[in-house]
Amino acid sequence: ARWGIGVAASLLVLSFYILPSLSHIRSLKRKTLYYESVIEKLAPLSEKALLLKSEIERKTHHIPSRPFSTEEVRNIIGRVCTASGVPLEALEIKYSGTTKKGAFQESFYRIEAKELTFREVFTLIRSLEKDPAGIVIRESTIKPTFESPRYLELSLKISLISKLSSP
Repeated sequence: ARWGIGVAASLLVLSFYILPSLSHIRSLKRKTLYYESVIEKLAPLSEKALLLKSEIERKTHHIPSRPFSTEEVRNIIGRVCTASGVPLEALEIKYSGTTKKGAFQESFYRIEAKELTFREVFTLIRSLEKDPAGIVIRESTIKPTFESPRYLELSLKISLISKLSSP
């Protein structure tokens, strides 16, 4: 009778404590193996992410940390005009809006000019594209004037990118 009670107690302990614990241990082992394989797959990606982050920081280092004022844009375009030989008075510069993209903002300006020669238009566009302020020409329209086919009318939509200020 004693053996029967001992065997019954052992079977109860085995079925209620030991077997569920072994099952739980196997389940944890499967989960551990799964997460180890996920970590192995993510390790190269984290290295790539760090490389991409440093590349982005390197490329965005020259972008100003505040938006350009209209006066600053006029000064930039004035510098470009001086470099290209186009009189600033020949240009009309208008602010035309801003869009926000992630941590950056893009400010748009419209430049209108009448009675420019082909050479002036060419050098102005080339100088705008090469300026270190990072001017991007988004749209351009060039057409001859009615008064003289020797002169051109120029319409440009340009943008300047700046970082959004952190609150």
